[in-house]
Amino acid sequence: MTPQVPERLSAQLLAVSWMWIRFLLLRSAVSLRARSFCSGGVSKQGRAPDMIEGSPLLHVSNVRNRLREIVGASTNWSDHQKAMTERASLSSMLAKSQNELPAKTMKDSRLEVHLPLGSEPQLREKYLTFHNTVRFGRILEDLDSLAVLISYSHTYNMALKRSPLSIVTALVDKIDMRQHVIYPDCDIKFTGHVTWVGKTSIEAKMHMSQYHDGAYAPVLDATFVMVARDPENKRAAFVNPLRPEGPEEEKIFQEGEANKSRRVELSTASLLKVAPTDEERKIVHSLFLNTLDTKTVSFRSRVLPPNSVWMEDAKLKGLEICHPQERNIFNRIFGGFLMRKAYELGWANACSFGGCRPSLVAVDDILFQKPVEIGSLLLLSSQLLTDLSEYVSLTSLPAPALAKTQRQPPKPPPVGANAPAAELVSGHTDQLDRPGGRVVVSRSFADFTPQATFDIKKCDVHRLEEGPPVKAELTRDQGLQYYRIMQTVRRMELKADQLYKQKIIRGFCHLYDGQEACAAGIEAAINPSDHLITAYRAHGYTYTRGVSVKEILAELTGRRKGGVAKGKGGSMHMYAPHFYGGNSGIVGAQVPLGAGIALACQYQGNNQVCVTLYGDGAANQGQLFESFNMAALWKLPCIFICENNKYGMGTSVERASASTDYYKRGDFIPGIRVDGMDVLCVREATKFAADHCRSGKGPIVMELQTYRYHGHSMSDPGVSYRTREEIQEVRSKSDPITMLKERMLSNNMASVEEFKEIDIAIRKEVEEAAQFATSDPEPPLEELCNHIFSNNPPVEVRGTNPWATLKSVS
Repeated sequence: MTPQVPERLSAQLLAVSWMWIRFLLLRSAVSLRARSFCSGGVSKQGRAPDMIEGSPLLHVSNVRNRLREIVGASTNWSDHQKAMTERASLSSMLAKSQNELPAKTMKDSRLEVHLPLGSEPQLREKYLTFHNTVRFGRILEDLDSLAVLISYSHTYNMALKRSPLSIVTALVDKIDMRQHVIYPDCDIKFTGHVTWVGKTSIEAKMHMSQYHDGAYAPVLDATFVMVARDPENKRAAFVNPLRPEGPEEEKIFQEGEANKSRRVELSTASLLKVAPTDEERKIVHSLFLNTLDTKTVSFRSRVLPPNSVWMEDAKLKGLEICHPQERNIFNRIFGGFLMRKAYELGWANACSFGGCRPSLVAVDDILFQKPVEIGSLLLLSSQLLTDLSEYVSLTSLPAPALAKTQRQPPKPPPVGANAPAAELVSGHTDQLDRPGGRVVVSRSFADFTPQATFDIKKCDVHRLEEGPPVKAELTRDQGLQYYRIMQTVRRMELKADQLYKQKIIRGFCHLYDGQEACAAGIEAAINPSDHLITAYRAHGYTYTRGVSVKEILAELTGRRKGGVAKGKGGSMHMYAPHFYGGNSGIVGAQVPLGAGIALACQYQGNNQVCVTLYGDGAANQGQLFESFNMAALWKLPCIFICENNKYGMGTSVERASASTDYYKRGDFIPGIRVDGMDVLCVREATKFAADHCRSGKGPIVMELQTYRYHGHSMSDPGVSYRTREEIQEVRSKSDPITMLKERMLSNNMASVEEFKEIDIAIRKEVEEAAQFATSDPEPPLEELCNHIFSNNPPVEVRGTNPWATLKSVS
């Protein structure tokens, strides 16, 4: 339905919620990043060095074996029943109060468990989907087993051969995904420990990370609440108290106390106990009015709004027979199995209503109300609560009843990001001839994630103890701004290519497409008052420094009024406040000028820096090293940046340079090497470099590893010294615009439709600029000699003018 229902209200309108799942619907195929691999092969890239054969670390397959040893369970069904009967005699070992039990620390329960999907390919069969992605339901099973083992580690008593406690999962408080891609051929590590303890309950937090690109990256954070029962699982049992050590552990423990208070508060917020709030009453009244049949004015007759479906009809159900093989160590059905089946049903429901494969965002409040006996028939019901185009909330409700036949809804149309909040999306009304057609509502910008933190590639450093951070925060507004900048530069350069081939642009023309992350990232990290000087590949920086597309294209076509340099500079001479683009035709000649600008900043004491850019082709010029020397001697606030796009004109860096470590070329000057295809890497590295210069430490050298898609200039086809396949591979794997777009989509920071709208607006802007650049008048002949000399009178310097009369100062 159209109104957005608060969590408390929606749960009570349906039933007691057992499992809440939030999915992100990925409508673009480019966002569905599945790893392919050779069957049975071992990926060296995803093989962690700490998971080598013979490692003493706990294997995921041994977790349940260790649990069986702790409680005295058996893998054999008949022996297992006998062992459970014998456990009843352990009741005498239970503590009469918590004071009888010794306090434990967090490190007592700290565990590390490995799932070597990369090192042991034979494990993958159990964890893989049809699309070569990892089954998250299997991860839920592993997390549940680990949470139980962590809790038993906290209550471990060396004097007892078997534990008298029956520790079970009461609640999965929350599972937050740190990233939406779990690689099927990379090793996984689980870590966790107890973070809070009550009298009979335990909170355990776990983290899952995956080894990829030479390092472990976080995947998810999970919080489980466990309860201790007597050996027969009939009444509560006391557990060891937790003693925090140090302020950090004390803070973690207090967070656990706050989580408990929040859970208690939510449990008392039921509509069965507390009257609705004003906001909730308004929502209920709005739902009533929207579905009111004005002819009968009766609750028995309701009207379905257009393009909607009753929530009761948005269900998907499944029946499960609980076989002995799915039992836990206490002879009940394994909670991880129940979570997996409920999750997979919810995923299927989200997929059928969303029309595409969903990606998990979070799992909230998996509540176990009672044990499930072996041999039971379990009915799982997945209920669609609301569809906000990208997010789909679902509940799965076990019920002791038989399943009813449920028809599948058709695929809904995509929803625009800018639709009015109260407007239902229309279309394909011929499919709505029955209940359950689809549930589609509009979305607002409030539905997007406002901010996210991303892992970025670690920079190589020279003469530095530490480099830029390996994590970068990105707000939604920043992400959209960077996307607009890079996409605008890309479209502008492609239009310049078209105009050059039409012979509307003449002379030298060096295009920047492929390197957009460098310009966007640098500008995001410096101040507008800072200075930037570059060589002749200057179009991108001209735009980021504040010059419009219209002025840039008009300058390229030599137009008088609209061109940024009145049509006299062309591609190699563009200027703006604090920006000096192109300058000299001498390779590397801008670098000494940049050092001079930095000297002026230091002399004026204005806390400004100068970003001095050059290419790998200019990196071997002698004037660079002279500039480095003077900048280091005088500690000038200069960031020397080498844009290494792999080729100097038509010569690869390996053929032109004895050493391709350009970030070390300053020798005595600190240096960093940065992934120049990632706008966040460039931004964080430039911030680091600017802070270095502003603090008075002198210059720093940066190497941005990037790639240009065009040739050196428009006279260079760009494929005589490199293959088309090489260019295409970089486009498909490392394109800076695609990388940023995928990050934002996978973290629900924007929608596919919103990016399409931005692309359309940029295309329109560039087309209008090109129209202006080809219709604006060219400079007349009398303008040829204007603006050659400055009209300002020269400064009087005694003795420099032979016609001046010498004057005595005595």
